[in-house]
Amino acid sequence: LSSKGESVHKLNWYQLESVFRSFIPNCDDDEKAVFNMFLSLFSKFKTEYPSNVRNKLNYNGVSSLLDLDNSIPYVDLIKVNNNFSKGLFLLDTQVTTNNQINSTSYLGYFLLKYCNELYGEYLSRSAFGQDFNARRTRYLRNKNVASFI
Repeated sequence: LSSKGESVHKLNWYQLESVFRSFIPNCDDDEKAVFNMFLSLFSKFKTEYPSNVRNKLNYNGVSSLLDLDNSIPYVDLIKVNNNFSKGLFLLDTQVTTNNQINSTSYLGYFLLKYCNELYGEYLSRSAFGQDFNARRTRYLRNKNVASFI
């Protein structure tokens, strides 16, 4: 196993850090607390840590042994969902792979929810979004996957 390059992944995390910083001036206190917590993780673990953890697990044969030994932590995403705010602020920031994996579960969950909310706003506010959603809904119903709508 070998890594072919890591700069693209790292640049994504630097860009996300910049976006979070640009959001802060226009946020309410609760939003500021969440963004500042993620920024503190970037500061403590280094901004590109999600990329580094990913590379460590993907490109080292040792990670296969770690998987077998169950030493990579299990992340219960339902628990993350139900206790997001509390869990986020209780994350251990000691620099260990397990702590970094745990923190990326909160970061990933947050980004998924945030993008879903933005998409929902787009659908409700734009004529194109409303038309797209109507077409999508018809297509899914025609394909008998309406239960996902």
